[in-house]
Amino acid sequence: MRPSTSGYAPLAGMVVREKLVTDLHDSPKGGVFTHGATWGGHPVSTAVAMANINAMREEKVLEHVPAEGPRLFAALNSVKNAHHCVKDVRGTGFFYAGEFMAEGRGGRELTETESLKVLREVLPEASRRTNVRLRGDDRGATMLMISPPLVADHHVLSERLHGVDAILADIEKALQH
Repeated sequence: MRPSTSGYAPLAGMVVREKLVTDLHDSPKGGVFTHGATWGGHPVSTAVAMANINAMREEKVLEHVPAEGPRLFAALNSVKNAHHCVKDVRGTGFFYAGEFMAEGRGGRELTETESLKVLREVLPEASRRTNVRLRGDDRGATMLMISPPLVADHHVLSERLHGVDAILADIEKALQH
């Protein structure tokens, strides 16, 4: 479980089905359930989480993201369709990944050299140029992680999408050489 501090303070928590704990305690070896960490249930971090959860309720984040998420996904798919270097866009809400390939229309995957060039050269420079900060990822496929703030309005989302479009154009240009 990930308690919601939005990264303002470290906090850990865990939820376990009662049957699992009972089975552990009733085991022949007399199992003991020990769990704990420095930040597990820490009072200051717990107060931060409560303030954050209250702010999310007041700002109606839990209503905003499901309302805007499908529009964001549709817009990302439109951007994908405009760029042959995007193999797939997947995700939900306000968290998406765009997977790259060298040539989508021809079905050619990125080579290791191309992947490194995209992640270490093209993305950082394109992010600086567009002022849109996104995270590249190569754990498995080469991807661009797109996760706007949960409170992002139409203007912020539109700005982010224009930046993604420009970044993808830079990637296509770099892959043509």
